[in-house]
Amino acid sequence: MHMTKKNIIIVALIVLGFAGMAVDYFNILGYTVADSISNIATSLLIVSALLFFVRDEVFNFWLKFAYFWIPFSALIIFTTQTTTNAWAIGGPTRETVSWIMGGLFVAISLLLITIKSWQLRKK
Repeated sequence: MHMTKKNIIIVALIVLGFAGMAVDYFNILGYTVADSISNIATSLLIVSALLFFVRDEVFNFWLKFAYFWIPFSALIIFTTQTTTNAWAIGGPTRETVSWIMGGLFVAISLLLITIKSWQLRKK
């Protein structure tokens, strides 16, 4: 599928809906997996709403970043532990890592969009 600004929003909404229905109705995914998928999709939805207002060059530049970041963050999220042991201070949980990766995705995306838009405006 050729990714356009409209397709990104549609994909994010479908993934959000699937993650919610998979837990609530079909009991397919565990809550930690569904929460992680929802966090990634929410971050994508936030950024894609902003991308409607930028030039196509900026969108294509950001899309290259997103093609790298989303699989990378999914790999990091799904290789972390789902819970920590109650008696010891453990590492971050899957939910914590998904919030961190989603927040980084939004922050880095905003930075890249701003820089690229500024560079194109100077030309």
